[in-house]
Amino acid sequence: MALLNIGASVMNINIVRGGIPLFTRDVSVGGNQYTDALQKELDLSFEDAERLKLGENAAECHRRSKQQILRSVSDILTLEIQKTFDFFRATASGENIQRIVWLAARRACRGLVDLLREEFAMPWKKPKPFPESAHQSQPA
Repeated sequence: MALLNIGASVMNINIVRGGIPLFTRDVSVGGNQYTDALQKELDLSFEDAERLKLGENAAECHRRSKQQILRSVSDILTLEIQKTFDFFRATASGENIQRIVWLAARRACRGLVDLLREEFAMPWKKPKPFPESAHQSQPA
């Protein structure tokens, strides 16, 4: 199983079997890449680019331009995941990735997971959130 964590600036890829890590890779790309690309290509403020990335209406821009920019960053993420999986398969004799569990920060792009599901033909699962009681500190 692959655990994929897409954060604001780093994507963590962990391949595990039976709870034991077999391979880990951190890639310096994440949700901020989308915001940065939108800011640069469309000459937007950080706030407008962030809202646009999350699917909200922001500054005036051509929808096609926005989609092309977002897709180019998604392609980078997809390529890094594919390279990681390919390297793992080449170096881990007999091991196979059967499913992907993903965590994506709010700062990741809308639609990214749908694109990744389409690209990687294997089951995807979003983990269930911890119960509220798990967030509260317990006395020692």
